[in-house]
Amino acid sequence: MWFGTQGGLNKYVGYKFSVYINDLKDNYSISSNSIRDILEDNEGNIWIATLDEGLNMYDKEKDQFIRYKHDPNNLKSISNDNIDKIYEDKQGVLWIGTLLGGLNKFDKKSKTFTHFASIYTEDFSPRHIALYFFPY
Repeated sequence: MWFGTQGGLNKYVGYKFSVYINDLKDNYSISSNSIRDILEDNEGNIWIATLDEGLNMYDKEKDQFIRYKHDPNNLKSISNDNIDKIYEDKQGVLWIGTLLGGLNKFDKKSKTFTHFASIYTEDFSPRHIALYFFPY
């Protein structure tokens, strides 16, 4: 079982907890301790949304993380590092909802993102942005 907190990512395996926290000196540690969402995809990968440091994928074999962060010089990077939700559709496509950066579609093969613009309410509050996923 996986638990996300403001103090890191926690994994419970029957009798013990493993705690994953950011280590500024280790690029393979989780990118942030502020966890917003966790998803296990249809391939068994664990995806972690962080409040301020992008998207992470946990590599079970190496017990480390792959980070996906916004790069202003790369149009195929994630649009914003403040991730709110992760969703996988029936075709196995990952959809990532960001705060202020809109919706992103992740291509697992090319490891790139396609961006869809945000739609804001009259007061421009990101709290009023909602993502709806309809099964088909």
